Amino acid sequence: MKKRYLLGLSIISAAFIGCGGGGSSSSSSTDVLVEDGLIIGAKVTDSAGHVATYKDGHYTFNTKAKLPIKVVTQNTIKDGNVSGEVKTFQDLNKNGKYDDGDVAYNAAMSIDYSASSSDVKANPVTALIPSNWDGESEIAGLSADKVKLASTKGLDASNDKTLKLTAAKLTAIQETFVKYGLKPEESDKVLEKIPADKDIVKNFDDVVKSVAQDLVDDTTLFNDDTKNLTDVSTAVSNVATSINDLSTNTDLSSPETLVAVVQTLPEDATEVANDTNPITTDDLAQVDNSVFKNLVESLELIPLSVIDPDDETIAKMDVLKVKNFKIEYIDDTHIKVVATATDLDDKYSFVINQTYTKDNAGAFVYKKDDNHIAKIIFDYEGGRYLVIKVDDTNIPYPLLTTDEIKNNQKLMDNKDSINSRNEAQL
Repeated sequence: MKKRYLLGLSIISAAFIGCGGGGSSSSSSTDVLVEDGLIIGAKVTDSAGHVATYKDGHYTFNTKAKLPIKVVTQNTIKDGNVSGEVKTFQDLNKNGKYDDGDVAYNAAMSIDYSASSSDVKANPVTALIPSNWDGESEIAGLSADKVKLASTKGLDASNDKTLKLTAAKLTAIQETFVKYGLKPEESDKVLEKIPADKDIVKNFDDVVKSVAQDLVDDTTLFNDDTKNLTDVSTAVSNVATSINDLSTNTDLSSPETLVAVVQTLPEDATEVANDTNPITTDDLAQVDNSVFKNLVESLELIPLSVIDPDDETIAKMDVLKVKNFKIEYIDDTHIKVVATATDLDDKYSFVINQTYTKDNAGAFVYKKDDNHIAKIIFDYEGGRYLVIKVDDTNIPYPLLTTDEIKNNQKLMDNKDSINSRNEAQL
């Protein structure tokens, strides 16, 4: 199968997402937290036509919102990809802007149930809850306790692996439909058509196959130029099987990687319909080393054992900016970390060039804000994966050789060229 570049910063950055929880709202307003990862730039409306305003991670209606509440991407989709500016995205690195640490959000969801009239949690799991839920029944194979977590705390604050993974898998299927012609504003229908009595945890691919066959029967939901809806249904079913297998057999620290990888699928639904395994473990492993570089560059770092604390230059630097960060695979027992670091004023600089083996580890501490200082530990256990420990989270990071890094850079350069061309055509 042809290798595809995966915009994979989400593998790392999920560990840095701060706790969610409800935002403040008065008794006459409704606050909405929109998640797969934290979703910014969406249009959020209630059934009365009121439009919520976004600020600091939450959407707020200045009146009591009336269910259902609908969340819709504001991205323009052309030929299966975002055309022009990415307006709606999952802000995985929580810096409030779209960059390489984030994943475009190209779907929609409708919320018919909320545990609170003033504090609504909108995510793919709560989108499965019928308006008349009794609070005790399972929903699509998820226990009542898990569904309550999703509807009262949200995905991030619940810190529940099953909820986060389920949400990402659902979004990935929605994104696949959108890629192959489903109108983005109609993609909430994907979630609506999942029966509450079907188990998406154990039988995800079977449930999606049934939904796909049902959805393509309504041609009005698809763009006018969508061809061969039978192939669309088969392609979505094949993708469901792939991401279900990957999520079962691969230790994904950030489930949003599944969303990112479906966005790299071929534009032709027929090609994917003819490929029974359109996403492989190799696709996930082909993660450019800019993944960790982009994350590190977005943080203020305080150096520890990765560098020499007695270096006079470093002694003048309380906090670092790190550029050109790269982790290279040498062999099954050695890796190399290479980076250039400067102070915040770009006055002093030095090069980090550190080799790690199974017997030594290094660390940075990062300062996310004045109340959050934590540690990143490189703990190499050998093989093609480095385990990066962030706070209490273990992150498996796929390692690339020097040649693979160069090849991925060529893919990245080509991706940037294509994006630039598309924007120029607008």
